[in-house]
Amino acid sequence: MKVLLVDDNFQMLEFMDEMISWEELGLEVIGKCETGMDALEIARKNTPDILITDIDMPKMNGLELIQQMKSLNEHVQSLIISCHDDFQYAQKAVQLLVSDYILKETLVPETFRAAIVKLVDGVKKKKQEKEQVQSLQTIFDRNRESMKKQWLKDFLDCEDLNERDWKELSRLFHLDFENFNYIQLYVE
Repeated sequence: MKVLLVDDNFQMLEFMDEMISWEELGLEVIGKCETGMDALEIARKNTPDILITDIDMPKMNGLELIQQMKSLNEHVQSLIISCHDDFQYAQKAVQLLVSDYILKETLVPETFRAAIVKLVDGVKKKKQEKEQVQSLQTIFDRNRESMKKQWLKDFLDCEDLNERDWKELSRLFHLDFENFNYIQLYVE
């Protein structure tokens, strides 16, 4: 898993980088950036799974950066490390589904490591969910034609038609009954 560290304070970047053993957690730090713009440039080439950022930075603040990162990887897990104890920042962080918000003055290796482990678990969970969805999509795609035939047969035999379900399933099977006229015919 790839990690991107962002803070306009170089000493803080080095502190975060050296505070824990990234490799031990199966992580690779792909960049240490002092601006959100630099981080975004790196992310466009090598999208991170985890973003750890400060909030108050020049040109692009951490909240804007998180928003931009989500457009590159909607499942990116993010952690804010800031010296700002501001409700509006925290509220916006919640809206962006930030995993954690740690004040710099309380940052210690144990807290930082625990937050990183939580992020790793979040990435793993999202990857598992994505794999499950892809697996179900593959099964559905493989069986689409036979399901479509069965659905059409059931539709022709149906006495009580639920129009909403019918429209939804017709779209699922790529049948456009609303814009085209059809004649009902069933041949076995």
